[in-house]
Amino acid sequence: MVPIGYTFISAPRTTREGGGIALFYKTAIKIIKEDKTRHSDSFEQLTVNIKTSKSYLTCVCVYRLHPKKKHGIAWDQLFNGFPMFLESLNKEKELLITGDFNLHFETDNAPYVQRLKTVLEEHNLHQLVYKATHRKNHMLDLLLVRELQHDIRDLCIEDKCISDHFVVSFLLKLSVPPGVKQKVKSRHLKSIDMDIFTSDINTSLKQIECMTYVALKDNIKDILDKHAAEREISVKPRKPAP
Repeated sequence: MVPIGYTFISAPRTTREGGGIALFYKTAIKIIKEDKTRHSDSFEQLTVNIKTSKSYLTCVCVYRLHPKKKHGIAWDQLFNGFPMFLESLNKEKELLITGDFNLHFETDNAPYVQRLKTVLEEHNLHQLVYKATHRKNHMLDLLLVRELQHDIRDLCIEDKCISDHFVVSFLLKLSVPPGVKQKVKSRHLKSIDMDIFTSDINTSLKQIECMTYVALKDNIKDILDKHAAEREISVKPRKPAP
């Protein structure tokens, strides 16, 4: 599930079954998860500090529980804990908050939207998402930054057909982290004598009683191991393009 060279941290949901928040990142990036208790019954959060050689950024991933009777959450309950949560982040100059807020932010005349915009303004936070992020044409996912200080480029909202939410992507200017060697499996194929290899393949195929995909795959692998054994090597990362 996790691509090579990446790892993740998570904040599992403990109040009910399923869900939680996860952050995937390159292993070369130094990530420190905040241990401070910042909890509310109306939203979940995962706060991390991202450190590179020349950059320091506090990043918060938020999921606001959908206000439903079965959850025991009302529309205005977000404001019982979220403003206090933002207060705890006031000292963080380099701040980025993103996630699913589960409210129709495009509805300017909605009281809860007006109240949220007031709270964001009071904490010098700017919302950058500019169009719907859900298939029902609502702006549920937000991207908040402090005083527009971040060089965020190429903000894009696309329906990748992997969820009822759209993918919100952007480029964030940070110093490039050092590369990390990766371990990969390899075979020295150039050392194979093709005449002997071909002969072994032909001889082996004649000995297979039932030609199935599994039998053929295992047979070819055994011959490859004989002529060019699989080995694990460390590969240096490529330098990023200028």
